[in-house]
Amino acid sequence: EWLCVMRTGNKAGTAGISLNAGGDDMLSARTTDYGKTWELRRMNVPGVKPKLLKMSNGIMVLATGRPGNRLLFSLDEGRSWRKETLISPLNSMMSSGYCDIEEVEPGRLLAVYDIVNGTIDRFWFGGVERYSALVGRFIDVSRRFD
Repeated sequence: EWLCVMRTGNKAGTAGISLNAGGDDMLSARTTDYGKTWELRRMNVPGVKPKLLKMSNGIMVLATGRPGNRLLFSLDEGRSWRKETLISPLNSMMSSGYCDIEEVEPGRLLAVYDIVNGTIDRFWFGGVERYSALVGRFIDVSRRFD
């Protein structure tokens, strides 16, 4: 069984980076026949650039942004998302809403995202000076919310 989560369109007037910008609700697609057919459903979760990761402890994590950057957690292979953790504040900094995650040790995620006009030492990437800093945060994830 494969799961795909995808961004849909962009709400009028919310392109680019904004504290209040939000993506449209994302879609999920699931296949049990190696991609020949897909079951599509609209999620009640807005966002851009979704990233899925299945952790070694069996928890599925969805990273997405706009507004802010956040992680959602599933215990049923992404059929429902029971918990959410905000990894960047919604109202104190601007971000593209693009984040990435990696399990760096069992039960521990490293989440990385960008901020604009950050006060920390700058880390330029890809020659795009609009984004002024990358931030990394460690998040410990356990099945305590069963």
